[in-house]
Amino acid sequence: MTVDKARKLIPAVVAAAVVAGIAIATTWGDPAVSQQAPATVQKAAFSKDKAERATDLDLGKKGPSAGDRIVTRGPLFDRASTSKRIGSYTAELVNIDPASLLTQMTVTVIFPDGQLTVGGSLPFRRTLTRSGAVLPITGGTGAYKHASGTATVHSRKLRGDEGFLFNFEIATR
Repeated sequence: MTVDKARKLIPAVVAAAVVAGIAIATTWGDPAVSQQAPATVQKAAFSKDKAERATDLDLGKKGPSAGDRIVTRGPLFDRASTSKRIGSYTAELVNIDPASLLTQMTVTVIFPDGQLTVGGSLPFRRTLTRSGAVLPITGGTGAYKHASGTATVHSRKLRGDEGFLFNFEIATR
């Protein structure tokens, strides 16, 4: 995979990385009241390799270099039906190491019942492996206000659409 192709795929990766909150019908308890260990909810979502809007800021020398940024937003889809929109995302990616395709990213997934955030260092090449790239869920609002856990990102093709499959393990309290 070329660096240019990877840069085009990154906005979609970011998009889905935050889809952790897909229709979670979990009641979030108050941690001060709850004595139970957090439960884990597993969910999945799909981000097509198409952004509604993206801005690519090429800083420094022409071509991929440290500090280049991508600011993007787009729709998120249900894994079971890649035509059913379940939310949207906004994301900012900063190129850290163009040789290894290491990117620092911050993503917010927006659902009707709240927002979920994912952020961290994304080793993009790992999205192409069987194990995928794992990112932390850093928080949320609304139904996701006590969210923590991980989001695993895989580059995949689903029902003819290229994009990224996100598997979320969300710890709830």
